[in-house]
Amino acid sequence: MGKKILLTLLLILLLSSAAMAQPETCRQCHEAVVTPYLAGPHAKMDCARCHENSQPHAANPDTRPGVRVDAATCRECHQLQYESYFSEEGTDRTPQKQERFPLLRRLLAGHPFAEDYREPRSHINMLTSFVETARPRSATCMFCKSSDVYWQWNQNINYESNAGELLDQGVIRNPITCVQCHSPHVGGLRFVQPALREAIERMPAEHPGKDDPLQSRVCAQCHVNYNFNPQARGIEFPFVKVAQMPDYIQGTNVWRETKTGGWKHPEVGTMLYKVQHPETELYWGSVHHQLGVSCADCHMPKRTAANGQLYTNHWLTGPLNFPEEACGRCHQQTGEELTNRVRAIQDDVYGLKQTVMTTMDAALDNFAAAQDAANVNEELLEEARQSYFMAHLYWEWIASENSVGFHNPAEAMEALETANRFATEARDQAAQAAGVARPAPAPARRVPWIPLLLGLAVVGAAAAYFISRKK
Repeated sequence: MGKKILLTLLLILLLSSAAMAQPETCRQCHEAVVTPYLAGPHAKMDCARCHENSQPHAANPDTRPGVRVDAATCRECHQLQYESYFSEEGTDRTPQKQERFPLLRRLLAGHPFAEDYREPRSHINMLTSFVETARPRSATCMFCKSSDVYWQWNQNINYESNAGELLDQGVIRNPITCVQCHSPHVGGLRFVQPALREAIERMPAEHPGKDDPLQSRVCAQCHVNYNFNPQARGIEFPFVKVAQMPDYIQGTNVWRETKTGGWKHPEVGTMLYKVQHPETELYWGSVHHQLGVSCADCHMPKRTAANGQLYTNHWLTGPLNFPEEACGRCHQQTGEELTNRVRAIQDDVYGLKQTVMTTMDAALDNFAAAQDAANVNEELLEEARQSYFMAHLYWEWIASENSVGFHNPAEAMEALETANRFATEARDQAAQAAGVARPAPAPARRVPWIPLLLGLAVVGAAAAYFISRKK
């Protein structure tokens, strides 16, 4: 008899524990969350599937429930997306950029990126890359490295947190996962980055990114230029084009307060602004952007699985890894033709970027000479520093951006031309200030006339075709 009573009590306890995780139970206190949840695609799932410690939280609301953010939680129903996301797990793509661009060590001298500046890896490797880097590691960086952060921010994790301790304690253990971009409650897209929300709120009506869809804004959580903000104990996005960056830099000292925003270059003798991968900002105003193409359209195209099922590819990588799927909806060329077209644009940007770096290197030679000169024209040297500051800003806007200019080819070339003009001014001004011989002018950059004429011919033919159709 006693055993039956014990089993009955145990069963009641188990059933009550399960009930504690039912949405209707949680609805008593979380009406605003549960009501849309019950109308969404996950309505039949218990809250406990994603929320740990549900029962202790229900018994005592002061006991905060945990959040299960690992991608495996979504795997059962989203197998193809899960497998594509993990397709590059463990892939080693961490060579130092200095191996390909030796001048980076000098151009970024005094900044941690001069010593550790690696090629990007797949999103699933973000946390691994963060652990391996020799650069200083801030918990604030983790907003774009781990989905364990957003729901614990200003609770278990804050601006002053030690990232190493968080990793050792297991407070942070997952890379970026599904919940960074997808709402588990309603199933739609979302973003969790407070800095992006703040940037969008202060966007003027004429801002070039004001109509960006969520398919792009989820990427703008991280693929954007940013600065640490010690006063706000977080980060902020300038969220402007490079042409507006000088005004932003003049209007705030935030960028001067941490090396994520600025640092003193030992040869130039002044602070330079550190640009951080402005993919979103460069894309604004491009041909694809004006046509309404989102980041996901190119970087996450629809693919067909072996079983014939159509799914969204979650291997977040460059579209040249699948040009037919990424570009084929709008372009009729073959994958090889599309790849060659993109590479030709990137080669032009790459070539001009190399020219700018060479000019900046020559300017640094003259700054170094000025440090050793007996009679330096300080006024002219300060002008050289200001010119170099602008050269560095416009050069790094493209150098730190990860499309090699393809996100907006015209603006990329314009920015590099501007950088080269300022770098030339800095080189000559520093030479005059130091009293060294003026260097011979660099050879004029050859214009690719044949591709340009062919391109004009194609545009003319297309225009004639559309005019004839209207008649």
